[in-house]
Amino acid sequence: MVQKAVHTHFWSKGRAKKSLDAGRTTQNARQHKRDQTSSAPLPAASGGLGPEAPDTSKDPFPPYPSVDNITTTNLRGTRLYGWKGCTKADSDIITEAYDDFYYLANQKALYQNIDWTDQPVKDFFGPSTGASKITDDRRTEIQQIFAAAQQVWHSNIIYHPGWSPFPYPYSLWYEVRCSGGPDGDGDPDDVCGDKNRNNQCRNGQQRSPNSGDMQAWSDPTWSNNPFGKRWPQTTFCNAFFNDLTSLGTTVTNMQRRSTNDQNNLANWDNRARCFFHEVTHQVYFMNTPDKGPNVIDLQISYRSGGATQTEDAYGPMNAKRVRNYPVKNKGGYYTQINADNYAFLALAKYVQGKIGRYPNAPSPGTQGLTQAPRDPDGKPLAITASTDQVDDDPEAVIGGPFIDNPSGYKIPGCFDVSPTAANVASALASSSSSSHTTTTTTTTNPPTTTTTQTPAPTPKCDVDNYTTGGPTYEWFHVCNCELDGKKCTYNTADLKDGNYACIKPWNGSDGPCKLT
Repeated sequence: MVQKAVHTHFWSKGRAKKSLDAGRTTQNARQHKRDQTSSAPLPAASGGLGPEAPDTSKDPFPPYPSVDNITTTNLRGTRLYGWKGCTKADSDIITEAYDDFYYLANQKALYQNIDWTDQPVKDFFGPSTGASKITDDRRTEIQQIFAAAQQVWHSNIIYHPGWSPFPYPYSLWYEVRCSGGPDGDGDPDDVCGDKNRNNQCRNGQQRSPNSGDMQAWSDPTWSNNPFGKRWPQTTFCNAFFNDLTSLGTTVTNMQRRSTNDQNNLANWDNRARCFFHEVTHQVYFMNTPDKGPNVIDLQISYRSGGATQTEDAYGPMNAKRVRNYPVKNKGGYYTQINADNYAFLALAKYVQGKIGRYPNAPSPGTQGLTQAPRDPDGKPLAITASTDQVDDDPEAVIGGPFIDNPSGYKIPGCFDVSPTAANVASALASSSSSSHTTTTTTTTNPPTTTTTQTPAPTPKCDVDNYTTGGPTYEWFHVCNCELDGKKCTYNTADLKDGNYACIKPWNGSDGPCKLT
C-alpha cells in the first residue's frame, strides 16, 4: 500500500450571520435512507475508530458522522473533524454540503458504468469516436475517480478501500476548517483572501478579471507519521457560505425558473458541487497517483472580445473549454485532471434526473483554446508535447451555438489547492501513469518551441520506510534532509516505481529545511 505524503465559535469579519437554507431539517444534516436493513448500532470495535484516528477532544464540535452512534452504514465512512474557525452554523452548513455531495457522487451512471456516448459525458470529457476519442486508459482512470468519490461518504461494510492502510472496522478522516474565527485562525495564511482581498493570488499571479472570491481550498497532503499525523484538509471560505446555497435550496429555486434558466447548468451551482470539486483534489481519497493522475485546476487561454483571456478552468463553461482542446490519440488527457469537469458532470447528471433533460448550457460551441491547458502556475504540463496534433475534425468539439454563462456568474479568480501540494500535484498529474508521456514543452519569446525529456523524479534525501508490523501495511516514508548543517524530517509522495519526492515537513512547518 502506497501512501501519499502531506502535509471558535465566532463569526468572521464580513460573513453574514445566516442560518441554514430554508427547508433544512433541524438535525445537523439529512441522513440518507440507504442500507436501512443493516443500520443497527454495532458494538465498539477493538481499537476504537482506528490507530490513525485524530485527537478530536479539543475540537469545538464533534466529528461528523457521529462516533457515538456507529452503525453499519457509517462505520467505514469518512468523518469530518477539526472545525477550526467554524461556528455552529458553519459546521451545520458544511455537514449538510457533505451529505448533499453524496447525492451527486452516488449516481450509478457515474461511479459504476459510464456511458461514454452520453452527451453530458462527451461535453465534459471528450468525444467517444474519432482520432481524439477518450482512450481506454483514460476511461479507466476517469471512472476510478468517480468510484473513489462515491466511496468517500460511505464504504460498504465488506469493502476495504485499497488506499486505506487499516482494514475494517476503522474510519477515514477529513479535516475541515473555516476562514473565520476570532483571528482568522481557520485560515491563518488568508489563502481565502477573506481578511485582505487583493488582486494577487498566492502564487504571485493576478486574479482573473471580473472573477469572484475563492469558495474553498484544499491541502491534499497528508501524513500517517505517528509523531505528526495529519489527514487531508479543506478550508471553506466566506463565499462558500454566502455566495452558494445548498443543493436542496438550489433545486427548489430552480424548479420555479424558466426553461432557459433551467437549461443553464451554471444556475444550478451549489455547495455540494463545491464539496465534490474539493474532494477530487484529495489524493488520499482518490487513490492517485497510483490509479491515475492527480486532479488539479488547469489554467486555460482562449480568445474573447478580440483579446486572449487567461483563467483557471472553473465553472461549466471553462470545463467545456478544456474539453474543446481535442488532441489526436490523447483524448481525455486534460479533462481527466481538471476538478470541475468531474464536479459539473456530476451536477449535470443530477439535474438531468430532476428536470428530465440535460442542461446543456453554457457551451463554448466550436470555441477552442489558444494553447494547451497548463498547470495552475501557467507552466506547460509534462503531458504536453511539441508533436501533439489538435484534432480539427468538426465532430471533435462540442459544436453548436455559443451559449454564455448567465449574467453575473463568476468563477474564483485563483486556484484552490495549497501551493506546495499544487506544485506536486502538477508533477504527479503528468508523471503518475505509465501511459503518460514525459515530454515537456517550453515556449520562449520570440516564439520557438523546444522539447525536453523529463526524467523520473528521484529523492533528494535519504528515505526510510516504516510499517505497522503484523500484516505489512506501509505507513509512511521519511526523507531525512539536511540544509546548512541543519536536519529535518520530511514526508514523501510516492511518485512511481520507488521514486520519492520530499514535499512537506511532517510537523506542518518548513523548519530549517526548504521545500524540495
